[in-house]
Amino acid sequence: MDVMEPKWDAEATGWGGSVLAREDPTQNRFWKKRVTFLKGFSTEPAIFDKVKAAAANKTVMVTLDSGHHKELVLEEMLLFCPLVSIGQYCIVEDTKMSRWHSTGPLEAVREFLNHHPGEFEVDRARELLYTHHSMGYLKRIR
Repeated sequence: MDVMEPKWDAEATGWGGSVLAREDPTQNRFWKKRVTFLKGFSTEPAIFDKVKAAAANKTVMVTLDSGHHKELVLEEMLLFCPLVSIGQYCIVEDTKMSRWHSTGPLEAVREFLNHHPGEFEVDRARELLYTHHSMGYLKRIR
């Protein structure tokens, strides 16, 4: 999902990365098989409904990496975490950003876990040696 149009512009620094990116991701033959590009905000009902329909009756893992403010991350978690299959993960990226301000992704993770006890557990074993996602690997257990 992105609010930018999913098209390639070799001079742009928006969708597709930077001018150093070599290939339009929407045209990558491997991505075409497995990725559906959606334009819009992750919390828009129409976008969420498309994701929910695509996830129905499938094994689902979610990665959240859009805005980095507590309110948006928490809203995304409330929408997308219920889609995660038992034994799979919701990965909340960039929780380390909370080192610089107190309203980042880590605070959203903490609040979510406090209001959903026993559904997810933080899996610190996934962090290996270094990660930007400390306490952001949430394994669904119920």
